[in-house]
Amino acid sequence: MLNSWIRNQIRERYSEDLLRSSAIIQQLHALQDEQNIKSAQVVAESPRLKAVVELGDANTALQLAQELTSEMRVDMFAITDAEHRKLVQLVGGQTYEPQL
Repeated sequence: MLNSWIRNQIRERYSEDLLRSSAIIQQLHALQDEQNIKSAQVVAESPRLKAVVELGDANTALQLAQELTSEMRVDMFAITDAEHRKLVQLVGGQTYEPQL
C-alpha cells in the first residue's frame, strides 16, 4: 500500500514537472520562430540583397549568401531573381545543386 502511494506521488510530481518543461520549450520554440521571421524580413529588405538580385549574377549572389549564412548562423539559404530563378542555394554553407 505504501509502495503504491509513493509510486503515485512520484508519478504526479514528475508529470507536473514534465508539463511545465514542455510549456517552456514550446514558448522557446515560438520565440525562436518569431526571431527567425524578423531576421528573414530584415535580410529581404537589405539594399545589398536587392542589388544582387537586380544584378542577377550567380557569383555575386554566392558571395553574399556565404556572408549572410555566416552572420545569421543558418543552415540553408537561397537567393532567386525577380522571376524566381535560383541564383544560389547553400546548405550547410556549401552550394547545393539538387540531382533530378
